[in-house]
Amino acid sequence: MLQIDGNPFDMATFIVAVAACFIRPIRRIRRGAKPYGACERMALDMLEGTIIIPFLLLVGSVFSSVLLAEALRTSKLFMGVGGLIGLLFVLRDYFVGD
Repeated sequence: MLQIDGNPFDMATFIVAVAACFIRPIRRIRRGAKPYGACERMALDMLEGTIIIPFLLLVGSVFSSVLLAEALRTSKLFMGVGGLIGLLFVLRDYFVGD
């Protein structure tokens, strides 16, 4: 029998990241637009999906220091990825924005 013993935060982050790959193509199909076949767009969607759970944990840490300590103890990689992507989006808007 398969035993799942991973970190719940990391598992949730991975599941949301994979689901994010399919949200944009499904929305395009529902609107009647042609689905695109760009692998790099799906990879970017997956990368963007990895920041959702860490950002939710950071928002939740305002209400619970235990949640912050647990999030930082168990999912350092995804917190780092989330912070890096967030920083890149802010810098892009700052330097490239209208």
